[in-house]
Amino acid sequence: MKNFEEQLINHTVDAEFRARLEKYETEREVLEATHQNLLGKAKRIADMTKMLNEQIKTLESQRKQRFEGKNLTENEQEENEYAKHQIIGILDTITVMQENEQEVSEACDNILKKIDAAHDKIDGLRDQVTVKPEYN
Repeated sequence: MKNFEEQLINHTVDAEFRARLEKYETEREVLEATHQNLLGKAKRIADMTKMLNEQIKTLESQRKQRFEGKNLTENEQEENEYAKHQIIGILDTITVMQENEQEVSEACDNILKKIDAAHDKIDGLRDQVTVKPEYN
């Protein structure tokens, strides 16, 4: 009779374990997918930042070639100011993107911590997979 009770307890614990393990493995998969998504976004932000920096160099070079060292007409002065404002706008965009990249990086770090915690829970559940019979 004692053997039957032990088997029943182990069966119940095993079913509970499998359910909890499945839940944590699913959670881990979702977190890993989210992590990959965030890494992709961080790469796109970095690529866009690089492109915008190149655009700034081009605009500044064009502006200098066209306007520096000359007595500018009123129209040329307006164009020069407009070019400067375009460059400032791009720099502002880069600043915002870098802040977003930092947020994405922090989110990735947090997700990695959650993935590690999920792995730890799964490992802990695996350690509890069977109940050791008590002998009185």
